[in-house]
Amino acid sequence: MKITNSDLNTIRSRNRLLAAVVADWQRLKIGNVYVSFDYAYYHVSRNLRQHGLHEHSFMELSYIRSGSICYKTKDTNIPVDKGGIFCIPPGTPHSWVQKQKPLLIDSFALVLKGDPETINRLCRQVVAAGFSFTPDARVKMLLDSIWTLTGQNSNEMLCKEWLIHHLRETILRIFSLISTDAFVSKESMYANDPTGGALAEEIKDFILTHIPGSFTLEDLSQHFHYSGRQLNRIFQMYYGKTINNFLIDSRMSKAREMLLNNDMSIKAIAYSLGFRDVSYFCRCFKNHTRFTPQQFRNNESG
Repeated sequence: MKITNSDLNTIRSRNRLLAAVVADWQRLKIGNVYVSFDYAYYHVSRNLRQHGLHEHSFMELSYIRSGSICYKTKDTNIPVDKGGIFCIPPGTPHSWVQKQKPLLIDSFALVLKGDPETINRLCRQVVAAGFSFTPDARVKMLLDSIWTLTGQNSNEMLCKEWLIHHLRETILRIFSLISTDAFVSKESMYANDPTGGALAEEIKDFILTHIPGSFTLEDLSQHFHYSGRQLNRIFQMYYGKTINNFLIDSRMSKAREMLLNNDMSIKAIAYSLGFRDVSYFCRCFKNHTRFTPQQFRNNESG
């Protein structure tokens, strides 16, 4: 990955939007702890750098988007590569040395208020986990969505609204990965974002569960009790494509599998996947694979 001057300008623009989101942030309640931001920004370094011993009054969360870094506490060296998350509790002396360039970090400073024992317990769990961990697929998707949203030239008010939703769920899920007890419950996970990530994930699961099969956006609307327009807006924010495009992509993936693993006719496969026009099915398939269904079957079996 190479970071150009143009990329730096784009990152500055992303950081301005994140700063505006932090300014509008309403503290997030997790159990008997309240979470707010001191800052959120993308840290970038094109040259190898290091930072001497220091400590913060907040909890620092760093996602390594590019490059690698080695954090040092009093007793531990913690190498963190691309895709890893480093977490440092408040008041913990630490330093870091950049090991690979360029370095791009999603950096979040979280201010924790509330029950001291719960906060101390969370900090002890961070230390017990070795200060770093690998995020699950959902957390990675959320962080990538935040990156995408901050780079879009779209309605700023709507973008800020969705960034707040994404950041809330990101914090909840990261804390649930850190915590070894019931500090973060599933109920609190979704209560803070009842129509965002949870709903998008349910839509995705519904689609994948019901393929093959015939259903439409209207069917989804009736099932989830939201308008098709609302469902599309939520789904596209989280997955970067409309429900219809995701549905077609999923059906094409299933079509490839069916063409290779059974002797069903192309017409039967098209019908089983919800297509009533075989010609349209063939056009969709060719757009996705550059082959007609028959060509794909012949090539793969030959």
